[in-house]
Amino acid sequence: MDMNQLHDITFYVMYAAIAIAIFVAIERGIYFAYVRRQSRALQTTLGASVHSEKDLPETLTRR
Repeated sequence: MDMNQLHDITFYVMYAAIAIAIFVAIERGIYFAYVRRQSRALQTTLGASVHSEKDLPETLTRR
């Protein structure tokens, strides 16, 4: 194995790592946007009249 081939393999591994990192960053962004939307809906519903999860609307307690 010559050094050029080793160099190419190293760069292909780095490109794969960058692709995985970009995928994870996009996936986390989508997940956090989804959770933020759910938390805003829950925050507007919560108040002094809510004492347990049974007091919440069914749209907020379903999975």
